[in-house]
Amino acid sequence: IMGMEAGALLGNMHSFWGSGAMLDPTDLTLGVPLPTFDDARAAGGTIIVNSHGDRFVNEAQPYHDFAHAFGEFDATTIDFPNEIAWMVFDEGVRSRKQILSFKPGDPIPDWVATGETIAELAEQLGIDPEHLTETVAEFNKHAADGVDPHFDRPRGMTGSKIRPVDRGPYYAVRIYPGTLGTNGGLRTDVNGQVRRARGGVIEGLYAAGNAAASPLGWGYPGGGTTLWTGMTMAYVAGEQVAHSRTPVGVA
Repeated sequence: IMGMEAGALLGNMHSFWGSGAMLDPTDLTLGVPLPTFDDARAAGGTIIVNSHGDRFVNEAQPYHDFAHAFGEFDATTIDFPNEIAWMVFDEGVRSRKQILSFKPGDPIPDWVATGETIAELAEQLGIDPEHLTETVAEFNKHAADGVDPHFDRPRGMTGSKIRPVDRGPYYAVRIYPGTLGTNGGLRTDVNGQVRRARGGVIEGLYAAGNAAASPLGWGYPGGGTTLWTGMTMAYVAGEQVAHSRTPVGVA
């Protein structure tokens, strides 16, 4: 707000860095249930579908890119079709992969839906059983050959795999769009100096890190993205101030 009052130009105010998140309502380690990032979505034997029973994303995409699939807007139905989503997995995954606090061999918790068939599981999720069965069958047909013509899985996270979802019983866990933080702020030039909304720069005002709009926009090349912008641009800005002939205050 102080920057705006000084006439600063803002950027990236509509974007964020995100990830898919799951929630175990019984995990009160920190006092309240907290959304958790889990890499099980990239394991062989899983798919992610929306409330219509459609796949809508490469399950093995890097976490930030994955999160943006939830924001797809359907202008025809005037809604966000991927707002509600489920990670569907089979017995093969359950027997070898821990999902949140749900470990192989554990009793099935209440927050995990289950069904002996895909159709039974669909009924538990409120999804059309016939359509979800078709979606899984289409995925399995190609996964058996290690390919995914629709979303190009397993390209994505290191160690990601693809195999059919075909070992009953079947399970599902709700997956949510999660956020790591926003990336908007004051627009700066290559020297870290804040740009003025009406052109030029604001004399003596610099910004770096999370106070500044990320120069990458909504792009997120990997963990630590905010650190390099903070350290590098703070250093650059400091160099500019140190060599400035005009004394400036520090806020």
